Amino acid sequence: MIRIRSLRRSRSGVASVLGMVFLVAIAFTTIVPLFLYVNNVNNLYNQTAEEMREFDHKRSLEALTVYIYPIQNGSALNIHIRNKCSLNVKVVRIWITVNKTCSTLTSIPSLESEIPPATERVITGVPLPPGEKAIIVKITTGRGNVFIAEPNPMSVIGGSWGLSEPFTITVSMASQKPGWMRRTIYVEYIGMKWNKTVEVTQLVTGGYAYASVGVPITGTYKILIWDNKLGYKHDLIFTDTVTVSYAIPSPWVYVPSWP
Repeated sequence: MIRIRSLRRSRSGVASVLGMVFLVAIAFTTIVPLFLYVNNVNNLYNQTAEEMREFDHKRSLEALTVYIYPIQNGSALNIHIRNKCSLNVKVVRIWITVNKTCSTLTSIPSLESEIPPATERVITGVPLPPGEKAIIVKITTGRGNVFIAEPNPMSVIGGSWGLSEPFTITVSMASQKPGWMRRTIYVEYIGMKWNKTVEVTQLVTGGYAYASVGVPITGTYKILIWDNKLGYKHDLIFTDTVTVSYAIPSPWVYVPSWP
């Protein structure tokens, strides 16, 4: 009788051990893989969220200036693109609307590579239909930004385009530290009585301040720039000449940092 009770107790102990083994096996085959799966999903989500935040940040930094101007008596168009940001920018598509008829340009040889910072690309000789036309040009970048060309729209009547100041001189002024920049820019045409003064007040956060000065015709212009931190036209900090042409209708002038 004592032997039978001992045998029953040993069988009960074996059953408990087997039950625990099955429970551990179920845990390892279901719960642990589920935990690892959820952990991998969380890691993938965090990685994707971080990549999207970085992508959105880079997209917010993109800054392109786009200018258009007609050539060949209005039968063709040149597109001038300037990268004003600190990132390489890839232009993937150009949208051209002529009198409400839209077309696209892709696989452009001059835009096969990215545009480095502070550099320019020019797309030349884009055909235009004859007659009077209103032209709107937009470009799309690889990060999804859309930039509209200036002027917007551009009206072409015959071989001329309807703007009093169709050309632009862009002045890029460096600054060693962030803060407010106050400058006076004076532009004078050499050979004709024409001049223009532009007052600049900008909060500089990215190392540069920018100003665009519209000019009426091609030719050579004299530029004088004063710093106004200590009063109006207190310090003459920069003088130079720049040439505006149909090949380069929107030249850039770089002004070094002033103490």
